[in-house]
Amino acid sequence: MSTKWIPQALLEFVEFCRKWKAVLENPAYLAEFEWTPAKTTACLEGIDAFLAAFEAWQAVDSSMNKALMEEARKAAEDGIEHFAAYDVRFNEKMTEVQKLELLGVRTRHPGHPIDVPSTVPEFEVRPSHIRQIVLGYKDSGSERWGKPPKVHGIESRWAILDHPPAGIGELTNSSFDTRHPFKITFDEQDRGKTVYFAGRWEIEREGQKGDFGPIVQAIIP
Repeated sequence: MSTKWIPQALLEFVEFCRKWKAVLENPAYLAEFEWTPAKTTACLEGIDAFLAAFEAWQAVDSSMNKALMEEARKAAEDGIEHFAAYDVRFNEKMTEVQKLELLGVRTRHPGHPIDVPSTVPEFEVRPSHIRQIVLGYKDSGSERWGKPPKVHGIESRWAILDHPPAGIGELTNSSFDTRHPFKITFDEQDRGKTVYFAGRWEIEREGQKGDFGPIVQAIIP
């Protein structure tokens, strides 16, 4: 899924987020389109975090506030893309006009199918700031970092555990990323704990997913 439908100019993106927030918080739309809190919460949290970071940057134009705002913007964009892919583009409760006018989402025209990747992602834990883990990712056997061609993004399953997981089922949290590298920020009380990750590719159009790659671990700094 292309990101060209999401505004790139900052002020336009702010208004875009406010529009999405109004739609996703409207009880009438939630009922009509069968959007539950389980579906909307992550997207709304990302939008709210970005809008708060934007207001903080407007109030105090510091390099730190700008960096926090830019990081929050990326997270909000990823959340919007994920929601659009799973709960808007192929939502039979929505008309094409509603998708476009309410959220700016244009459904793709049918084309040649894209195969689910037969390869798996490989993670590399990279140095980062406190309370944050950065994971570089690439296709297995590739020398190029990032997602392979025609892949929409990477789903990362993760969990903070006091033991190595027996399988993917113990990785109960899920995050989605479309732009390398993958970053996740933790709470202060999580510092020093071990977090385990595994990733799988998601194809661009159909939203189908490949197999999970190997589980990796990192200590939360």
